[in-house]
Amino acid sequence: MLRRAWIITRSFGYDVLKFELFFPLRDTWKNIIAKFSLSQFKTMSSQWGSILKHSDSNRICVKNLPDDVSQHIIFAPINSFGEKVTAFESLVAKSLSLQGHKVSILTCDSSLPACLWNVYGDHSHDTEIFSPPKTEYSKKALCRQCTKKNKATYSNLELNTISLKSYASQEVLLRAVLFVDSNMNGYYEPVIYKGINVTEHAYSSTIRKMVRGTLKEDEWSKFLFRRFMVSAVYYIDMLEKMTAEQKPDCFVCVHGIYLEHGVLVDFANNNNIRVVVHGTPYRKGTIWLAHKDTYHRTLVNEPIDRWDRINMTDEMKTKVSAYLNSKISGGRENVNYNPSPILDKEQMLSEIGLDINKRIVSVFTNTLWDAQVVYKSNVFENMLEWLYETIDYFISCPDTQLAIRIHPAESKGGFSTNQPIVEEINNKYPSLPSNIFIIAPESDVSSVLLADVSSAAIIYATKLGIELAYRKVPLIVAGETLCRGKGFSIDISSKEHYVATLASIGNLNIDVGKASVLAEKYAYHLFFNLMIEFPYITSDFTTNRLVQLNFNSLQDILPGKDRGLDVVCEGILNGKPFEYMDLEDTTFAISGALTR
Repeated sequence: MLRRAWIITRSFGYDVLKFELFFPLRDTWKNIIAKFSLSQFKTMSSQWGSILKHSDSNRICVKNLPDDVSQHIIFAPINSFGEKVTAFESLVAKSLSLQGHKVSILTCDSSLPACLWNVYGDHSHDTEIFSPPKTEYSKKALCRQCTKKNKATYSNLELNTISLKSYASQEVLLRAVLFVDSNMNGYYEPVIYKGINVTEHAYSSTIRKMVRGTLKEDEWSKFLFRRFMVSAVYYIDMLEKMTAEQKPDCFVCVHGIYLEHGVLVDFANNNNIRVVVHGTPYRKGTIWLAHKDTYHRTLVNEPIDRWDRINMTDEMKTKVSAYLNSKISGGRENVNYNPSPILDKEQMLSEIGLDINKRIVSVFTNTLWDAQVVYKSNVFENMLEWLYETIDYFISCPDTQLAIRIHPAESKGGFSTNQPIVEEINNKYPSLPSNIFIIAPESDVSSVLLADVSSAAIIYATKLGIELAYRKVPLIVAGETLCRGKGFSIDISSKEHYVATLASIGNLNIDVGKASVLAEKYAYHLFFNLMIEFPYITSDFTTNRLVQLNFNSLQDILPGKDRGLDVVCEGILNGKPFEYMDLEDTTFAISGALTR
């Protein structure tokens, strides 16, 4: 067997071995193992096959809606490599089709010159500069595998598949290349194509692929950025042709950022087509969705009156308290960045070297690429500029201790970075005064416990601010985060405001008692209302593997079977808010539904 694999590799290339031999064999073995033991090893298409066998028919209870009622909903996974995305979108798509609506699946089908999963695409246009020479067969191996997985999942579900390739042409691609090469001027100057800022999407995709917060001026970075720019322009042209022919009522996609889905969201909004964005939030067993934009931005801009009038009962308060306290050591969230935190205060202080008798100000960072992709900075150019200005200020305040907690996601929790913040700080400051402490991402120091001993906590774009405000820690928000504008923090509006706030750090103008009450209400709204219970799917969040469908037949995804699925479908079809609480519940005041 090994000799045969070696011959195939020598003859056709590594990619042929990987995608034409290893992957198919792996999927076959997963299904064999699953049949006799662990069902979580099944491929998505195999799991759907089992569900269809247990259903009366693949067309069970399909409604016949009149044309003026039936909607055309296009789900846009584009690629097939996110198994959790495939699971959610195939499930909801099938449920909507059973309700009588036309549902289509939009796939790339080897049309894009680059995507986040395959920056070389089908290896057209100068990819040999950075990719080793390959056979014509192996060049298309990854795209071929992607297309096969999409077809395997959706064909048995009798869902219409729309291929972007049907709207592609060499002429249009070359026109996109010419447009980019004529208009691109570095990473930051906006290039607008048909009303869409393609620079924004190319930049976010490049830093996500590079896992950095800022891009280097090297040839590899420039190469990636240009390919994403060309793909974005070409993608817009294909979307334009596709929508003219297909006439969708609504798009559904994941994230709402990066090339594949950020461009789609902007295109939909520019063309007055409803768009719904979904994602996997922090709390286990939940899903969240947003209208018109990525949920990351809608959370920042959400009106405060959607949740500040909640009448918190004792039961609701207990629920919030139990959940927020559980976050200290994890267990109820999809990702646990610090599984073994130091929970003893004296041990923590000793570990860091802090003096409890002196004022402590704590600072909490993000991974650089995550902070910049999701949030658009409004005061500082980026998180590093904010961090440097903070350090510079406290260098001149030797009596105040500054404890900078580097986000543990840089070394734990399944995420990584190619631009570690500790290295950035060391490059900027070869030496730091004794009142400034850097807590490495590998440290087991609890961020919450550190904040508890601080006179104030400063965040940039982390959701940690909710817990800190709830625990009555004076909170300063320097960047854009879902905590901003909620009433339980001091929100920095300018660099001058930031300096003035730091100057009054021992006497901040904030009522921590009122802030705690507001944070408690918002926590309930965020974790138990916007995060919608969705028991149909389980998975390993950090690896996006072991995705399992937790239902037996198509009857289980019909209307009325599950509150969470009903909220998702009603929101997609009718523009209702994606909120789990009963809309008739008098303990919660909500505004009108979002509509097209």
